[in-house]
Amino acid sequence: MTLGGSMITIRKSEERGKSDYGWLKANFSFSFASYFDPKWMGFKALRVINEDYIDEGMGFETHPHKNMEIISFIIDGAMAHKDTLGSETVIKPGEIQVMSAGTGIMHSEFNPNSDQKTHSLQIWVKPNVLDVKPRYDQAKFENPTNGYSHLLSSFDGEGLVKIHQDMNLYLGHFTGESFSRELDKNKAYWIHTVKGSAAINDINALAGDSLGIELEDTLTIKNANGLEFLLFELN
Repeated sequence: MTLGGSMITIRKSEERGKSDYGWLKANFSFSFASYFDPKWMGFKALRVINEDYIDEGMGFETHPHKNMEIISFIIDGAMAHKDTLGSETVIKPGEIQVMSAGTGIMHSEFNPNSDQKTHSLQIWVKPNVLDVKPRYDQAKFENPTNGYSHLLSSFDGEGLVKIHQDMNLYLGHFTGESFSRELDKNKAYWIHTVKGSAAINDINALAGDSLGIELEDTLTIKNANGLEFLLFELN
């Protein structure tokens, strides 16, 4: 849709692709695995946003990836990660993980808890350079009220963790009546609502909803109620 010269794409939570494997319940913002919709193949370099609910002690067995930047963001619970680089760690809320698959990497991901499900986002970004040496990075971040945390940036940028793509990723956290942020009209933005609700550029957004914003110079947030969202800044 077009609003005042800008272009806003709306992806409602309930319209996403869905999958239920028993131990894993997933929502797909874009085409993934057996879910295919030619209208939803990604947004700029952003290829996958999967919202996963993983049962206690369950997870993804060792499997391969190649030439993809893979981001893990934990909403609730935890994720145990192990890969062929020798990385073996647990990711929790307040931490961000990026894995550059490059020439090829094998990894596994499991819910290490016996008493809590893992609620996470798996995000894939197409790299701007192929066949790089595989790499793993993980970092903690602050989550200020009524502000943004810069989670990652391009490989040569100044973000907490680096990514092989010309992009930035922020986490916004807001409660209150009105907030605004300048946008670059030459860039595109994808917002994925993690928690809470608000009117974002006059569109009501709930948890799981997403907005793609182009040709817009301002991001406005009104009536935020425990709003938490990921903001992808893309070329």
